[in-house]
Amino acid sequence: MGERTGQPTDERLMGDIIDPHFSTWPACRAVKAAQLQGNSIGEAYLRRMRRAALTERKYVSLPEVYIDLAKQVASLDMEHFILSITDGTADQAFKDDMKECARYGARGFPTVMFQSGNERLLANGYHSFDSYNRGVIQLAPGIKTYQPRDFEALLIDYGPLTTRELAEILVKPADTLRSGLETSLAEGSINKTPVPNGEFWSLAGQS
Repeated sequence: MGERTGQPTDERLMGDIIDPHFSTWPACRAVKAAQLQGNSIGEAYLRRMRRAALTERKYVSLPEVYIDLAKQVASLDMEHFILSITDGTADQAFKDDMKECARYGARGFPTVMFQSGNERLLANGYHSFDSYNRGVIQLAPGIKTYQPRDFEALLIDYGPLTTRELAEILVKPADTLRSGLETSLAEGSINKTPVPNGEFWSLAGQS
């Protein structure tokens, strides 16, 4: 997966898991519990879960792991989070999502659906960022486009981010971008966190 996407990935996690009943469903329910507090909180928690699983080799379906990760997400209400899991609210929200996937024929991972009015475009499996852009323009030819923000603004809203993510957004070769980020690192304005097969960048003081 890392070779195809260019994202830092430590695939040894799957070798670490020896539980014959391994399931990603508990982690999915935890994500829904966070999302019930708002899409921005849900997205931040999902990013933290992915980073933990794919670069830190953490078994995110274990309660002690997904609870600890939830504590690291700003603005997430832990009491509400735990209650949503224990009272079945998050489980029902997850099942509703599964029904929605079945309704639209989403069977691969990842699957992205774009919608404009009554028109929909379903993209199953891995696609490049450029192909997603072409799909959006095909669906909504008159859509307004914007220039990407600078990397510091992106880190404020979405960080930590990988070199590949920033390169895709800023439309720059990864090696060129990395060189510029190293300069900012030397100046002390950003942090670099090395991980297997890559690195994350964050603002100074950002976790």
